[in-house]
Amino acid sequence: MRVPLIAVSADGAADVARMANLLGDSISVLGDPQLRLIDALGVRNSDDEIGRPIAHPAAFGLGSNGNIRYRFIGRNPSDRPTIDLLLLAAERLAIGRD
Repeated sequence: MRVPLIAVSADGAADVARMANLLGDSISVLGDPQLRLIDALGVRNSDDEIGRPIAHPAAFGLGSNGNIRYRFIGRNPSDRPTIDLLLLAAERLAIGRD
């Protein structure tokens, strides 16, 4: 089973390009410096720790109709889903179970 992965970053174009080069073809990286998608998904982290808003770590799984069927939103930068949890979510999405 191949699951397309997309990362969304609040960073500027140069940082997004560096991240894309590091990740290669395994993950597509999109820049969102105006935080439009980040705000639409409700994952903005306004913590002023780095001097500007960023996104909470988050993962979403979409069904074949484009609806969000899996959602994980971390509370802080180190609160991320495990690979096993993401694989389980992807497997359930692939067989149509939430």
